[in-house]
Amino acid sequence: MDDKNSGYIGDYLQRQKIPFRVVRSYADESIPQLDDSVAGLVFMGGVMSANDDIPWIKQEIALICSALQANIPILGHCLGGQLISRALGATVTTNSVGEVGWHQCFKQNNNHS
Repeated sequence: MDDKNSGYIGDYLQRQKIPFRVVRSYADESIPQLDDSVAGLVFMGGVMSANDDIPWIKQEIALICSALQANIPILGHCLGGQLISRALGATVTTNSVGEVGWHQCFKQNNNHS
């Protein structure tokens, strides 16, 4: 897995001069605590599944739940989307037809009142 850079997300944040930190929880890097310095979270892809019984996956799902409670914006790509889905109580299953290209995304109102 190539994780030496943060891809297009990191490129964009650097161009906008937005500070960010990359945490590789699968490589035993500590998952951060949420505080006032966290303006948003991005969860990237990986070869594993959000259903795998791996401690750091459970920790990331717990972090997502905490971020949702704190109304911190969250973005997920691939595995990251699976993790967000699990945190929201959805069932994550294997796609029987595989990946099928690009899809349009829509903004959702995340107010849970």
